[in-house]
Parts: sequence; C-alpha cells; structure tokens
Amino acid sequence: MDLEKIKVDNPIVEMDGDEMTRIIWKSIKEKLILPFLELDIKYFDLGLPHREATNDKVTIESAEATLKYNVAIKCATITPDEARVKEFSLKHMWKSPNGTIRNILNGTVFREPIICKNVPRLVPGWTKPICIGRHAFGDQYRATDLVIQGAGKLKIVFVPNSADGSTELEVYNFTGSGGVALSMYNTDESIRAFAEASMNTAFQKRWPLYLSTKNTILKNYDGRFKDIFQEVYEREWKSKFESAGIWYEHRLIDDMVAYALKSEGGYVWACKNYDGDVQSDFLAQGFGSLGLMTSVLVCPDGKTIEAEAAHGTVTRHYRVHEKGGETSTNSIASIFAWSRGLAHRAKLDNNARLLDYTKKLEAACIASVESGKMTKDLAILIHGPKVTRARYLNTEEFIDSVAEELRARLPKKAKLCPVNNCSNVNPPISHFSIRKNSRIHSYFPFRCVSKLECPTTAVSDVAGIFQNKVLIAAALSAAIGQLSKPITSTIFSGKNFDVKAAIQAGGFPSTHSSAVVATATSLGLERGFSDAIFGLAVVYASLVMYDAQGVRREVGIHAKELNRVLLSTRKSSTSEFFTDKTGKWFRVT
Repeated sequence: MDLEKIKVDNPIVEMDGDEMTRIIWKSIKEKLILPFLELDIKYFDLGLPHREATNDKVTIESAEATLKYNVAIKCATITPDEARVKEFSLKHMWKSPNGTIRNILNGTVFREPIICKNVPRLVPGWTKPICIGRHAFGDQYRATDLVIQGAGKLKIVFVPNSADGSTELEVYNFTGSGGVALSMYNTDESIRAFAEASMNTAFQKRWPLYLSTKNTILKNYDGRFKDIFQEVYEREWKSKFESAGIWYEHRLIDDMVAYALKSEGGYVWACKNYDGDVQSDFLAQGFGSLGLMTSVLVCPDGKTIEAEAAHGTVTRHYRVHEKGGETSTNSIASIFAWSRGLAHRAKLDNNARLLDYTKKLEAACIASVESGKMTKDLAILIHGPKVTRARYLNTEEFIDSVAEELRARLPKKAKLCPVNNCSNVNPPISHFSIRKNSRIHSYFPFRCVSKLECPTTAVSDVAGIFQNKVLIAAALSAAIGQLSKPITSTIFSGKNFDVKAAIQAGGFPSTHSSAVVATATSLGLERGFSDAIFGLAVVYASLVMYDAQGVRREVGIHAKELNRVLLSTRKSSTSEFFTDKTGKWFRVT
C-alpha cells in the first residue's frame, strides 16, 4: 500500500441495505473507503432479513446511534409491500426504514444533482443545479389510515392535556359500503426547523429560496407552513438574504412546478414531505439520472446528518446478479453518500485531510464519467439506446476506474524516518513545489515547511526533487540547451567533443527559452498557474545569470587571446625597428 491512511477521529454510523445496492456498497467500502481511511464504523444491518429478525428494532437503534455520533451513511433499502411480504415470508409489513429514521431525526432532506458535462439533460434549460429540500417529518409518512367497512361517521377528536375542552370535527358521513380514511399531522417545532434548515442552506449557497404548498385548499394545514416560514424569514433571515442579493418567496405547488420547468435553475426549493418525495425524482430525471443525485438529511441541530443514495435497491439488476449475469449498475449516488457523510465528519472534526479526500473522491467519480468510463445507464443517455458493450463498464469495472482516478489524486504514503523515527509529512514528490520554502503564499492543504530537525528527512526532500516527474521535462530541455552549442561546434569544426567545454559553455538562447517553457508548462499542469509563473521566473533568472556568466567568460577568453596577438605584433614591430637602426638582428624579450 503506497498511500498513507487518513485517520478519522470520531466514528460514523453505517446502515447497510438490500439487493444490488448492498453488493455495490460492499465493493465501495473495500475499494474506495477502507484502503484510504483509518475509520471507526458503527455498523447496522438494515437489510430486510435482519429487520425482520429484530422486529425492526435495528432501524430505531441505527437512528439513535446517528443522534449520538452525528454522522450516518445509509445504503438503499427495501420498503416492503404485499409482494415483498410474501417473497421474504415476513411476519409484518414493516414501515419504510427511511421514514422511521427521518421521523426520529426530524430533519430536512436536501437533494442536489451531480452534474457531469457529457451527460445530457432531459430539461436542457436547466443550466444550474436545483437543490430540493424535502421536509422529512410527518404528513403521509407518519399518518394513520384505515379501510372503512360499511356506513358510518368519521370524526377527528383532539383531547388537550390541559383542562380545556376537547375539539371534535366530523370528517365524513359514509352512507355506502365504506371507503378509506387518513389522518396525518405535523408540528410547529418541526416546521420551524424545516424553515431554518432551508433558509440556512439557501444563504450558504447564495441562492433564492422558494416554499411550495397548496394553502388555497389546505388553508389551516398548509397555511401553517406558509405562516411559520414567513415568521422565521422576517425575524432572522430577511436582512441576511437582502445583503446577499437573494430572496424568499412562497408559491403554490402547481405554479412552482411550472416555474421549475422553464427556469434555468440556481435556487433552493423547499417542499412538504410528499411533494419533496415526488419532485426530487422529477428533478433527478430532468438532470439526467436518478443515479446522479445526492441526498443528505439535515437535522434541526445543524450538526447531525444522514447521507444516502437517492435511488432504490435496483432489484432488476440484482435478479441478473443472482443468476451469475453481468450487471452495469451506477454506483455514483452511493459513492456520494459516503463522500457527503465523511465530508460532514471532516467539518465537525476539523479534519482537513479527510475533507480533501472526500473532494477528490467526488472529483474521481466525475472525471471517470467525463473521460468516457461509465455504466450502461449513462452510456445510453450519451450514445443512445443502441449503445454497444464497448461503450460502458460493468459494475465492478466502474468502481475500479474510480479507485484508479482516486489513487492518482491522493498523496503518496509518507516514509518513517529511521533516524528520529518521525513521520515525513512533506508533500509527495508528485506534488513537489519549488516554492515550498518561499515567502510567496500558495494554497496546498498539507504542505509543510521543511525543517532541519531531521537530517534524513532533509536529505530525502532534496532527493525527491530529482525523482520528480514534473521537473524531468524541464531538466532534459535544459540539458539540451546546455549541450547545443558545444555539439554544434563539434559538428562544424571537426574537433573532438570537449566535456569540460560543454560544462562551461552557455547554450543557445532559443534552447534555453525552451527550458523555461518546459518548466513553466510542467509546473502549470501539475501545480497550477501561480506555481508556473514562479517557476518560470526562477528558471529564467537562473539562465540569464548563467548565460551572463558564460558571456563574461567568453569575453575574457577572447580578450586574453587578443592581447596575446597584439603583444606578439608589438614585439615583432619593436624587433624590426632596432634591427633597422642598428643593422644588427635584435630580439625583444
């Protein structure tokens, strides 16, 4: 293992899932998470068989652990219906684990598209992301429903804990063979937390916020959402929004859907529970795929989150997998569940290395797709329904391609110093910067200033310069520039190549210019524009000084030769003068 593991100080809660997503979840952990992180995982198996075995207690325990450790990362799970009850021989039709967890955490689910440049959008006008906030508490997901048998009256009764009288409302008088009924609720505290989370998210993104309800029909129920949002906005957020140049607005749900279709994006859309469930899938498909959507549940405390994949368990692929067939399942949403959960852990722990890892993991996913390495669902979007096998990767091949991209982006493992037994935490040679010890600031998360406390580390730092791939091109170009003049002189003069002269000689200006360009280009590709400019200045200045020294040396050599010739000429003329005057041959010494 040539990569140093990143230590994560505090635990995360892992919630395992079902079917094909359970398969890719295991592969993601083994190839993208555990090789790079030293991580304490509190594991809960939310697969349907284990929920059945524990009477669904494991779901409640996982939610309680999330409140304790503040970060949970969840795989997609089955919500059983009649067919699943029969398939798994369940003793009960267990509730949605997502619904159970959300009701305990009492949070807001924010979903946002993962945008890859080469994946076309079904709604081409959406040039900016749309972040949808789903109120993940109450309403239909915590409702009581029943089948009415026969005629009779349906009533709602509220009995207060105080001495005040109860409230009784008649809902409907069934006169026929019966029907169905539903009673649902929400709380002021939960709605207020929903408003706070939505406005905080919009403010952080500097995007406008829209709340959608049907308060014209549900005047009291949806009207309460509208009133509380307006109250929170006026009291705490209006001045902040105005200073940021953004706004909050309430719209009817049908009007908001129409607006969303014709908008360019770039806003936060706060939805009630059911509306958010429906519209988040609508948005995901509009941006390209359900497999390209992040989903994070944010709790009212702002500290506790649960990240998950926004799609289901991919049952159809799992059936193929069970038979030993090849699958091409998109794992990007599951990978982003890990990255978003770990990113929140990094922010809570102030762990810069972990945060950098999560950003590079997400970048590796997107880079793989944009380079043409993708699963079949994305290949169909790009190349059409008749896409050939050569155009896409299978499930494991895609995860392998992301792992390869990720390894290329992460720093290499630091070696342990044998002298002081210290850890060499300098940047790896692939990220070497000639500016590391300069006074000019350059952002690199884990760059440290070289110290002279450890001689072995200092020597290894110097040695690393000569192994650095970034400087190889520049070094070769400089060598060619240095040898260009003596080689040319040797060819045209017919003399033997003089090594000493080659070392002392200055190269042609054009070849030295190529050395400058090679250095700047190499540093620019590897380290960015600012390092490229600094490197260009240093190398150019060095070559100018070197060439100036060479010019002085050449001028000195020519001056000595000219003086010798002049002296010889002067001496010859003096001898002829005395010989002419004395009649005798006379030699000047």
